[in-house]
Amino acid sequence: TVPIVVIMARSGGLAGLIGQAETQAGLRNLQAFGLLDRTLTNDLLSGGTYETLARAIHEEYVRQQTAEGETPETNEAMANWDDLPESLKESNRAQAGHIGVKLRAADCVLVPLHDDDAGAFEFAPAEVEQLAELEHDRWVKERDDGDWHFARGEKDIVRRTSPHMVAWDELSDDVKEWDRVFVRGLPEFLAKAGFQIVQLKS
Repeated sequence: TVPIVVIMARSGGLAGLIGQAETQAGLRNLQAFGLLDRTLTNDLLSGGTYETLARAIHEEYVRQQTAEGETPETNEAMANWDDLPESLKESNRAQAGHIGVKLRAADCVLVPLHDDDAGAFEFAPAEVEQLAELEHDRWVKERDDGDWHFARGEKDIVRRTSPHMVAWDELSDDVKEWDRVFVRGLPEFLAKAGFQIVQLKS
């Protein structure tokens, strides 16, 4: 049950074999990390922490969609980070860049991970609602800036329309829950990315 991370120079070769072994019984906690491939990239070197968080957001999204039965064949947004369209990478970066805004609203800060139980941090229910609304407002602005428009019915990627580009109070509770889930999951996925949330209140 102990997670084992094997640091390799690159993601190919033996690291690729280790990656295949992850899916085999008894080896699910074995992971390979291609140091040069994963860290010496233009995006990561120029983006710093935001780039790390953007990748973590994408990995969490892929995990959630996989649990719901989606695949990269049915949802292009589930592709590996390096294969994502630049527009989707930018969307993840925008969401990562806004995490600090949300944390400040809850009198919290982001610090390097130093507690084993950092992922167990929980926002109060009122804070979850507040930060979820902030995330929705950020998302609407991102869509506005990308020439998306409100339209009833299903989301249309080609026409760039969405029925959810409305004020928070006009959303159904099911749609609001999408943003609440993201907020509740922040502590755990930030811990996986090497950070933790610290509340400044006494």
